Amino acid sequence: MVRCARLVLLVFVLAFAVRVWGLSSVPDGFFCDEAAIGYDAYSILLTGRDSHGVFLPVYVRRFWNPSMEFLYGYLTLPFISLFGLGVSAVRFPAALFGSLTVLTTYGLVARLYDRRVALLSAFMVAFSPWHLVFTRMAYEASLIPFFTTLGLYLLDRSGDDRRFLPASAVVFGLSFYTYPAMKLATPLVLLAYLVICRGRVTLLTRVHLSSLALLLVLASPAYYVFFFGGGDTSFNALSIFNGSDPARAFANNILSHLHPSFLFFEGDGVNLYSIPYYGLFLRALTPFMFYGLLVSLRSRQGVLMLVLFLAGIIPSSFTASHVPNALRMLPSFPWLEVLASAGILHLFNQLKGGVRPAFAAVVCLLFAADILFMLYAYFTSYPVDSAGWMQPGLNDALSYARGQGGYSHVVVTNRIFIYSKYNVLFFGGVDPRVCQSTGSAGRYLLCGRGVGDCYHNDGTVFDVYSSNEVSLSGSTLFIVAGEELSGVPSKAEFNGYRVVEGVS
Repeated sequence: MVRCARLVLLVFVLAFAVRVWGLSSVPDGFFCDEAAIGYDAYSILLTGRDSHGVFLPVYVRRFWNPSMEFLYGYLTLPFISLFGLGVSAVRFPAALFGSLTVLTTYGLVARLYDRRVALLSAFMVAFSPWHLVFTRMAYEASLIPFFTTLGLYLLDRSGDDRRFLPASAVVFGLSFYTYPAMKLATPLVLLAYLVICRGRVTLLTRVHLSSLALLLVLASPAYYVFFFGGGDTSFNALSIFNGSDPARAFANNILSHLHPSFLFFEGDGVNLYSIPYYGLFLRALTPFMFYGLLVSLRSRQGVLMLVLFLAGIIPSSFTASHVPNALRMLPSFPWLEVLASAGILHLFNQLKGGVRPAFAAVVCLLFAADILFMLYAYFTSYPVDSAGWMQPGLNDALSYARGQGGYSHVVVTNRIFIYSKYNVLFFGGVDPRVCQSTGSAGRYLLCGRGVGDCYHNDGTVFDVYSSNEVSLSGSTLFIVAGEELSGVPSKAEFNGYRVVEGVS
């Protein structure tokens, strides 16, 4: 027991190390959603209101989505308070809760299987390429596996001690505020567990009814906002129901999420969501995953893992854009990792005598080589592949402009990446009180596409942030890209972006 606890702690430390090492620089740059989370959290920390002036919001407006869940943003507050507004502070909760998922997975699987399967499952979570990508970025969805595994662990513990049930209700209730898909995924997870594992939890006692009431109270605002508060805006824009044959689209989407190329070889078509040369899983896991699937129907817990994986695909399959989708499919994690771990140990137990050590040695070598190559690909190739989304040059240019005094305005191009509004606020260090009171980004003016589309010969700029024509006065900095203002010498250059000086 003590040895197992030490091994679990070691796996946790390793998981934490690979998630925090170089966190501010890999991936290089800062995605627009990360900047939005960080800046709104910073605004709440300073003023109690988000950048739009809403007091302690449960949901925030982000780009064209009026109601984005903000639980992750609140989790960043202590780290921004301690370390200031920076990339590492905003990404740290993802790394922390991603590492804690190692422990919650171990606890849950130890109850459903045994400690050996649990330890191996925790190891698979620690070095999952799918999980690693999202737990080194400030994504709301990175919280999903932690809340799901912890909620199920507490629910299963309540079969022995009903005092764990209210805690499970709180965890599942909070899961509704992690990511939109959880409005469907969480009920499916609970239904799957209660049907397949019936008998492990006694229903219809006073504690269970009060815990159910607590869960409904926590979940009700999420559904109210979705149906009546504009929370369905994002779904309506992406829904399969916009097409002529939603049933066929849904079936095709399910199958696309199960395609071997997506799962094991190429991953998500958006290179922001996948490590080069990898799908969602380690290559070495593939044969054991199929073996685990074959033997899963022999046990109730195996059936549960399979059903939970399939249930996690359903929310993503209701969308018509960018399918299959590794981000929206995160409710399916880490159930196939558990099945593969059970498969490895089941196969090991079938072997006799001296074959076992040889099998264990081969498996260890396969996984060691696979993990080392995956980490190498992540820390070397992934930053290059994802640079188009992360815009490191723009962020560096904004940081440079922030340190340049004496300029009345900084005009920023949107030519390469149109969703740079929050990057301007974040790296420009704009005071949130300015955003709230003026509806602008202070001295920063944001072009709709490129500088040529917003800068006029009369010395005015149309600022898409405030939707106003602004007259330039005094010295102005321009952050441009490509051939924009090609005849003007650069003050500084940053990975595809130039900072140039102009006088109106």
